[in-house]
Amino acid sequence: MSNSIIARENEKSSIEKLAAQRQVYSKAKTVFHVQTFISTLSIVLLSFSQLLFQKVDFNLIIATWSLIVLFFDFFLEKYISDLKEVAAKIQELFDTYVLQIDWNHILCSEKIEYSEVCRYYEQHKKSHDLSNLINWYEVEIATVPESIGKLVCQKTNCNYDITIRKKYKGVVLWSSIVAILLLLIIATFSEITLAKLVLTVLLPSAPIIQWAYKNISNNNDSITNLKQLNTLLNDTWNSVKAGNMVDASTIRQIQDGIYLNRKSNPLIPDFVYDKLRDKLETETRYSVAELIGELRP
Repeated sequence: MSNSIIARENEKSSIEKLAAQRQVYSKAKTVFHVQTFISTLSIVLLSFSQLLFQKVDFNLIIATWSLIVLFFDFFLEKYISDLKEVAAKIQELFDTYVLQIDWNHILCSEKIEYSEVCRYYEQHKKSHDLSNLINWYEVEIATVPESIGKLVCQKTNCNYDITIRKKYKGVVLWSSIVAILLLLIIATFSEITLAKLVLTVLLPSAPIIQWAYKNISNNNDSITNLKQLNTLLNDTWNSVKAGNMVDASTIRQIQDGIYLNRKSNPLIPDFVYDKLRDKLETETRYSVAELIGELRP
């Protein structure tokens, strides 16, 4: 028995939704990069400037800027959060249509207006090739009953996200370590006093540590939530293999977890996705084939 998941995901309106959510995430990531620069790189650059312009007293500048960063970070975080919610709702529009799942008005509130989807889609297609949005879910999913295909798509979403977030935690940790080491090296080549140590190393390190802690902690929370969701997915999958039907309420419950994670997940820079994309897509194809193989007599 086949299903229409692949046919629906490749419809023009579905591709437009995928393009729109990518555009919103791209906008959010741009703000995130600005936030990262302000929180980490700007502090390192100010400290490094002391070596180039030794006649200028950077102590007060660095101390003041470090404090400004801590407050400015809050406002950027709120803006990023709002964009992530928009992107999550657009992707929820895609999933609920493609997988034929009812919209959860209590959790997701109102749907995004189609005019807003159109606006982001038009922005995205100006500079991006939309061909890579075709077959968002693996084509082999079309060979199983639709209720089972929904479950495979959801499991694919979950496993993909867990893998990439584990990798990104290492990127964040090593980036922050390198930034703090640069501050220490800069201080070593300067005249070190207790006041200078505090103002050029310890105080500038505070926003860097805050940024690293926030990103690692948020990714850990996300991974924990996804693993819990994966437990429900595995239990449901084992029930399917035992010959039971997939309950629509279970599918919606899993989708609720996916939506909440998309809405709250910390952003991951595109270069991490680009570096891991081929490997993750290979793993996804293999996993889907193996899952579907488990259902064959």
